Amino acid sequence: MRRTLELESLCAELLNPGERALSPDGATWLITLPVGGVTQLFTLPVQGGYPRQITSGLKGFAHASWSPDGQRLCADSRGGVFILDADGGNLRELTRHPAGDSWATWFPDGRRIMFGSRRQGWTQAYVLPADEQQPARCITPLPNEFHNARLSPDGTR
Repeated sequence: MRRTLELESLCAELLNPGERALSPDGATWLITLPVGGVTQLFTLPVQGGYPRQITSGLKGFAHASWSPDGQRLCADSRGGVFILDADGGNLRELTRHPAGDSWATWFPDGRRIMFGSRRQGWTQAYVLPADEQQPARCITPLPNEFHNARLSPDGTR
């Protein structure tokens, strides 16, 4: 009986992934699924097939987004923002702060990342280059809270 419940649970998770994002070319889903109680990132071909796990670890990953060219991803984990190749390789921590950094998204130019953090006591939007080690810069006015900030299509607002 237990094995049947595990199979039903797995099928339900595959049919209902926690988070999902479609690749820029429309060919691949980026989804989250629990693995041993920890949320991990998977890719899944739109045309069908099996999910392929691309992250692992004890803390898990969430809130992932595709780079505009579809070659890389950014995601949050352990209170920091990470960048990795779309196949899961070259995982690199971009930023981490004791207040927590999360909800990262790519600028349309593919060179910068925007993310949210409570570094100043309120949730603010920050930006930093994806390929350089520079301090993050707050781009929202205080003392307002910004949750789930989104960029305009051209990245200017």
